[in-house]
Amino acid sequence: MSGTLVSVGIPTRNRAARLERAVRSVLAQEGAELELIVSDNASTDGTAQLCDELAAADPRVRVVRQATDIGAEANFQTVLDAARGSLFMWLADDDWIDPGYLAACAACLDQHPDHVVVCGRGRYYRGGEQVFVERPVNLLSRSRSARLVGFYKTVTLNGPFYGVILREQLLGLPRRKAVGNDWLVVAALAYTGMIRTVEGVSIHRSIEGTSQDEDSLGRAYGLSRRQARHWYLIVALEVFRDIRGASTYSGIGRVGRNTLAAVAASLVVIRFGPKAVTARGLARLGLLKGARRSLERRRR
Repeated sequence: MSGTLVSVGIPTRNRAARLERAVRSVLAQEGAELELIVSDNASTDGTAQLCDELAAADPRVRVVRQATDIGAEANFQTVLDAARGSLFMWLADDDWIDPGYLAACAACLDQHPDHVVVCGRGRYYRGGEQVFVERPVNLLSRSRSARLVGFYKTVTLNGPFYGVILREQLLGLPRRKAVGNDWLVVAALAYTGMIRTVEGVSIHRSIEGTSQDEDSLGRAYGLSRRQARHWYLIVALEVFRDIRGASTYSGIGRVGRNTLAAVAASLVVIRFGPKAVTARGLARLGLLKGARRSLERRRR
C-alpha cells in the first residue's frame, strides 16, 4: 500500500516506564509510511519529558498534552481526531507491535476493498511472561448481520480494536465511557465491512490493565460492587441499546433491528454470565488463579 499514510495513536497517562517501548515499536515499522500521535493525559510522572524527547528525535511523532485528566475514552478519541492518515490504529501505551505489523495489515486492506479492519495475532502477557495467544478473528460473511452476530459469538479480549482500521469508518462512531464500548466499536465496524486476522505478525499486549478483574473494572467505570459482579448484564444492555439506536444500523427495519439487538445481547449473557459465576465460585475457594493458569497453558 505504497504512499498510504498510517496513523498510530497512543493515548497515555503515567506510563513513562512502558511508553517508550510502545513508541519505539511503531517507529521501527518496516515498509509503511506513518505518523505517530501520542496524547499525554495530564501525566504526573516523567511522561511529558519523554514525549518531548521522542518528538524532538523523530519528526513522525506528534504530541498532544492535556492540561487536566480528560478520561481514557476522551483520550482515545483525541488521537483519532488528530490523525491524518487514511488508515488508523490505536496502540495501548504498555503494548508493542512487530516490525512488519503495519505493512502487513495495510497490504491486506489494499488487497480486500470490502475489509474495514485487519489485525495480527494478539499475544498476551502477565508479569512480562507470555500467557496465551488470541485465536484469529475472521468475520468474512457477505451478510452484515451474520458478521455482527459472529462478532458477539467469538469476542473475548477484542484484538481487532487494536488492528489497522479504515479511519473514515471510525469517524462518527460513538466513544463514550461505557463498559464494553470497544466491543460496540468493533461490532459496528463488522456490520460495515469484513474483519480479518493476518498471520505472521503480532501485537503484544498486557492483560494487567482495566479489565483484568471485576474490582479493577468497577473502579475504572464507577460501578458498584454488585454491578461489577454482573458486568456482562451491563454490556448486554449497552449492546441492545446500541443496535436499536445507532445510525450504523439504520438500514434495517425496526423488527430486524430489535431481533438483531436481542440476539447479540443474549449472546453476551449466555457466553459470559456462567463464566463470571464460575470465576467467583473458584475465587471463594482460592482456586481461580490455578484454573486461569491451566486455561492459559492450553491456549499458548
